[in-house]
Amino acid sequence: MDQDISISTPESLEFSHEPAGIGSRFVASVVDAVLQAAMMLGVLSTAGVWTLPLKSTTGSSTAWAGAIAILLAFLVLWGYHIFFEMIWNGQTPGKRAAGIRILKDGGYPIGFLDSLVRNLLRLVDFLPFSYGVGVVVMLCNSKFKRVGDFAAGTIVVKERRIKMPHSLTSDPVELREDIIFGGQPLTNVYELSDAEFDVVRQFMVRRHELQKNARLTLATNIARPLARKLGVQSEQILGKEEEFLEKLARAYGQ
Repeated sequence: MDQDISISTPESLEFSHEPAGIGSRFVASVVDAVLQAAMMLGVLSTAGVWTLPLKSTTGSSTAWAGAIAILLAFLVLWGYHIFFEMIWNGQTPGKRAAGIRILKDGGYPIGFLDSLVRNLLRLVDFLPFSYGVGVVVMLCNSKFKRVGDFAAGTIVVKERRIKMPHSLTSDPVELREDIIFGGQPLTNVYELSDAEFDVVRQFMVRRHELQKNARLTLATNIARPLARKLGVQSEQILGKEEEFLEKLARAYGQ
């Protein structure tokens, strides 16, 4: 049975993730295998078309066709997962369809070398056939890691479907009626930079993944410097840091 695992960040915050089980990873592998097969068929057909002009000029067209086909097949076989995991931040089309993602053990996005290592070791996981070794290894650890995951220091987790807070999805309203906190209008909210707002937005989206104490600490650390910048006294937001951040997010969104 899947269990949530907690990941501590250097800032002493904890995020929880649910490891992806064999079922969801099987669905992802099937989708990816079908897509790879379709791509393989396409590149082999393309290789044949490319070598048609050679038939009239050389007798080695078969060798050329074979070399091109092998090269393209190699790129599809070994480059498919790495390519998509890099451009989609740890997801392939199959993983996206199954709602799972690869992360580093510390909860960070994977890098090129991580993807390269775990995918090169697919050959080991596949032995003796149909991911036999990989399935056995996954069943023997609580995080459902395969050999490639252990070697690369990665984990596959389920994507959490986070419902956006009402404050970020409400219909626009008149600015003067909406942006008041503690009886004080936040008329200079637009002085916040895009980077500062992005910090607020990230907190609003992920706050429900945080443990209570870490959530309150993070809200306080984000809210206080922004309050000072907007001329709001720290006493006014004491104990209401999350409400203050919700106001900022809604104001900036308008």
